[in-house]
Amino acid sequence: MNTNPSSWNRGEHGVAMILAILLLLLLSGIGVAVIDHSGDESAVTGSTRRSSFTFYAADSGIQLSIARVSQFPPQLNPFSATFADGTTMQSGGRSSPAPEPIERTNIGAPPDGYSIVFGSGYVTETYRATISAFGPGGSSAELESKYSKMQSAGSYR
Repeated sequence: MNTNPSSWNRGEHGVAMILAILLLLLLSGIGVAVIDHSGDESAVTGSTRRSSFTFYAADSGIQLSIARVSQFPPQLNPFSATFADGTTMQSGGRSSPAPEPIERTNIGAPPDGYSIVFGSGYVTETYRATISAFGPGGSSAELESKYSKMQSAGSYR
């Protein structure tokens, strides 16, 4: 084996080292990009989780309002709740400073699309509830629900 540097070909001085450095730079760049991308994914996941929880809090308020309207007599008073993570839910719109009652919008004949064929003496009551939820990180959700219930005209109005 010839170890005399003067006998090496002039075009091969340090090529292996330059290729190794370039490969190391390429792999380092890929590593930095992967780490940066995983940080972005974590932020998006946290934001999505917060907004989803806020939506579910508002949805639970809709379910609560349905349960209140289904009672006899209907409970239309305002309500609010605070969850363990600090998310708050209230009856009323986003701009309401305080909870608002469930609104009775109509008492009378069945709404369009309903027909009563089993006799007379029935009325429908239509209600509208707006529920707002505010979560950590500025997330918020507002849901509105409208529902009707039918009952005998001789019962509570």
